[in-house]
Amino acid sequence: MIRTAILSTQAKFDDAVTTADKVADELTTLMNNATSTPNVLDNCGNPTFDDFQVTHDWAIGQEVVKHNRESPDMKENVADCIERVQDIVLRYEQIGETNKEGAVRDLLTDIMHYCEANNIDFNDRLESAKEVFREEGGSLNGEERSQT
Repeated sequence: MIRTAILSTQAKFDDAVTTADKVADELTTLMNNATSTPNVLDNCGNPTFDDFQVTHDWAIGQEVVKHNRESPDMKENVADCIERVQDIVLRYEQIGETNKEGAVRDLLTDIMHYCEANNIDFNDRLESAKEVFREEGGSLNGEERSQT
């Protein structure tokens, strides 16, 4: 059976010198050179590889794409949030071989483990998130939507 696996790694780099896309391009060139060398992956059945792609681009200590919850264009910010989370949920779907609902459950479970390991009160953060969600116009369990 032929399978597809998503292999990932993190690259830390100085953004004054290069970009994430440039690093991905260079890794693609490196991978192409390595895999074109005879006998290199014979013991793995000579798998093929797609180009490296940037799936997330963060700066340490700050988001590269600023998310201003006070912005007057909240719809655009919410759309950015949904897009960011969609990438994460898709990854959880692929890793857990599950659907979106299962992926969200697994993500929340992992966040709970993270909170416990870092002495963060998950329920307190959840209640705080619900407040911000309502302020941004979201509704929970059939609540009437906020008009902000």
